[in-house]
Amino acid sequence: MIKKLDQIKWRLQNIEPDILFIAEADLANKDLSIFHVKGYNFHQTNTLKLRNKCRLVAWTKMDIVRLQHLENDLNEILVFQKHQHTIVGIYRHFKCYTGETIRSNFDRLMENLQEIAHCKKSVLITGDFNVDPQRDQDGYFGDKLESWKNDCDLDQLIQSDTRTRLVGGNLQSSRIDLVFTNITNVKTHSEFMSQSDHYLINIILNGLEKPKPHTRKGTVYLDWRKYSKEKMINRFNEYFRGIDIHQHDVNEINDIITTAICMALNDLVPKRMANLTGVNPVINAKIRNLRNKKSRLHKKWKNTGDLDDYQKLRKVSNALNYEVSLERKRSIMHGLDGDSKQYWRTINNIMGRNITEEIKIKDKGQEVTDATEIANLFSEFFKTKVEDLERNSQCEKFDVPDLSVWVTEDMFFKEVEITESIQCLKRSKAMGLDEIPGTVVKDLQNALVHPLCWLFNNIMTSGTVPKAWKISKVIPIHKKGPKDEVNNFRPVSNISSLSKVFERAIINKLRLKPDDELFGIHQHAFRKGSSTITAGLVFQDYLANELDQNKITLAYSADLTAAFDVLRPNLLVKNLLDLSINKALIRVIYNFLQERSAFVQIGEKTSYNWALPIGCVQGSVLGPVLFNIYMRELPKLIKAVEPESFTMAYADDSYIAISCDKLNVRNALVSLTNIFQTHKKWLDQLGMICNPTKTEFIVFGNPQHVPRLEITLDKTVIAAKKTMKVLGIMFDDQLSWKEQTSKILSKCSSVSYSLRLLNRVLPRKLHRQVIYAHFISHLTYGSQIWAKCITNKQVNKLSSCLNKTLRLHCFDFNKSMHNSELYALSKIRSFKSQILIQEAKSLYRIVTQCSSFELTQRLMAQSTFITRFPGRIIFINYGKKRVSRNSFINREKQINDAIPFDWLDLSPETFEVQLKRAIPLDIQ
Repeated sequence: MIKKLDQIKWRLQNIEPDILFIAEADLANKDLSIFHVKGYNFHQTNTLKLRNKCRLVAWTKMDIVRLQHLENDLNEILVFQKHQHTIVGIYRHFKCYTGETIRSNFDRLMENLQEIAHCKKSVLITGDFNVDPQRDQDGYFGDKLESWKNDCDLDQLIQSDTRTRLVGGNLQSSRIDLVFTNITNVKTHSEFMSQSDHYLINIILNGLEKPKPHTRKGTVYLDWRKYSKEKMINRFNEYFRGIDIHQHDVNEINDIITTAICMALNDLVPKRMANLTGVNPVINAKIRNLRNKKSRLHKKWKNTGDLDDYQKLRKVSNALNYEVSLERKRSIMHGLDGDSKQYWRTINNIMGRNITEEIKIKDKGQEVTDATEIANLFSEFFKTKVEDLERNSQCEKFDVPDLSVWVTEDMFFKEVEITESIQCLKRSKAMGLDEIPGTVVKDLQNALVHPLCWLFNNIMTSGTVPKAWKISKVIPIHKKGPKDEVNNFRPVSNISSLSKVFERAIINKLRLKPDDELFGIHQHAFRKGSSTITAGLVFQDYLANELDQNKITLAYSADLTAAFDVLRPNLLVKNLLDLSINKALIRVIYNFLQERSAFVQIGEKTSYNWALPIGCVQGSVLGPVLFNIYMRELPKLIKAVEPESFTMAYADDSYIAISCDKLNVRNALVSLTNIFQTHKKWLDQLGMICNPTKTEFIVFGNPQHVPRLEITLDKTVIAAKKTMKVLGIMFDDQLSWKEQTSKILSKCSSVSYSLRLLNRVLPRKLHRQVIYAHFISHLTYGSQIWAKCITNKQVNKLSSCLNKTLRLHCFDFNKSMHNSELYALSKIRSFKSQILIQEAKSLYRIVTQCSSFELTQRLMAQSTFITRFPGRIIFINYGKKRVSRNSFINREKQINDAIPFDWLDLSPETFEVQLKRAIPLDIQ
């Protein structure tokens, strides 16, 4: 023991564990002062008093309490408590007391441990159990250990626990150092010790050594430790006894399926309460002491003005800064030492994104602390907002006709369709009222496909959706402005996972018709092959072509208030009938939107339920598709007023434009005003509310000497701006992209401090991932639209911004490395290479997946596929290069020429792989 003491003291002073157990200490009853370490208490087992010898000792920090009343004096056992956790260290020796056997010796220890595990909710037990399989021929000790573990509901963390070692000159194979616990998020790893035939077991308890920031007392979480796909399937089959073929009530069928899943979940994924308090992870006892010492020295120096006191103050201040920096790195590493979800949550918090904060709301100037009261405030706001919008709108009247009809064979669901819908379900999505996670539904796919097929087909036959699916759990999400005002939050609904599967199956039925017919060619949201990028490309191409002809383009963007929340189900039925959708499908969709209700949840507290007579659910799978159908007539309406107009939409964001000669700007302004008024009237008929104060108006190509123009709507004057934000991209009136590049540089600069903070903490591979996620994503967003149109000066600024970050990543603070060396060392592409990769991917998607868009049709009209080059596209009618206003066709030809391989017949995955291989890291 004395030989190991120096190693033990070094570990205590440098690693600073909360508790350090040492087994086989063989401590005799003598002077114990040599074992004392500053900042730690020294403990030995009670056997030292009985036999003048103990084999288990421990060092603990000062704030850890020993629970001697739980220790049997005949056992080598130490029991401590830290916050809500009970930590137990044991050593099982072979020497017995008078009158007992080895088995009774072992039984006494097991009874002691069982008593502790049953009386303490949060327990960790570790130590040397000395279970030898070779001696344990009948398996008594192994079975006893396994029975104790199962009875106490403990997990065994050290699985590879059998070692062969030399004992008394003989080889012995023993299960020696084991760890058992019922605490979640406990991590263990072994470290070889040359001074012992044992390994050092390092145990990290999440919330003990490094408490998580922003945790709240009374947090409820799901304990997934017992869960596995195989166990879940077995438990579900035990509880689910099938559905009677005579059972056709959809509510009862849904209850049978849901109950079986929930009962299995209660067994395998129980709810637990985490009584963790919010602790600053960068404050420890040492920092607190240094702060107090600094405060005392500062007061003393202020009173005396002594130079020696000032030097002491500087020394303590430097030590404090160093310790804070060190502890911050430790807390960051602790947050990163987990699964992928915890890792990215930590990164996002450091980068200033998605920081989980407790919602604090003010009502009439007073802060509300009760979660139930906060939930009711949100409920009242969301309910009142929709009621006021409904009351103030002048919606078109339409009576829903009788939708009773025989269900045709093609409207019934097949099991393969149910399987496809389950596979589309995302595992990470939040749970609805039934609290069934998506990952469980996906794991039960084979077991659920038949009962869900029976349920869905009964829904089609009856035209009735289960009532449980119509209740939405609303989570307030901060949108903008102060976080203590309810009107700065928007409602996002969490609905049942089974409802999501059904909605996906309904979408597949709707999409038997082409997307162009369902949504219109102008709509870019919620459809395959489209995105904000395709929408921006369409808008930019229209502007570039008009400006190239020396025309003026007037455009406005309409802002809708709570668009999804005010959709009228009866008018949606009218649109579906106009599309000649099967009436049985329309009846189900109409019933899905009827008699809905919602409640707000804050933590574990909920508000009252309120009715949702109108609207399609935000957060549902079906809602966005129904909204697109609801708004599909917009281009036809605009074309009726002005045949040469332009319309583009992304969900509820719509952009309308018309062009004219420079001499006819006033006439065009009148025409645009008429379009706006017609647009507003049509929205009123649909029950939509257009907010004129948030509507933007811009004139593209307007000469500097022409006065600023404006349009008027409902007595609201909307003046022309110099820029318009289109789906996150800043379009200026001359298409010079100065505002866009300034915005990118500002955003990228704002994350540089966080990248610097992580630079010395993260390994290079992980730091590179953060750069891609939080820096390059901003640098290249929408680059397919603007990158080929900016000046060389703007390109150099963006390239310099990227190079500065790469020098930080490569620790090249003296700028000694060439740019090409930076790209090679960091394995991150130059700005021009990044841009070319993004543009080439966009070209591939547009040509192969977006054939219905007008932009793609124009591209195809000016290109050809010839037999000599079957894998390439050849552009014709190649126009002149326009400074700062490159046309779409012109840019796509340059991109196509830069791709050095035939690509038209490649799969998306193969194309991306070959593209990254062919394009160099550094493009000059």
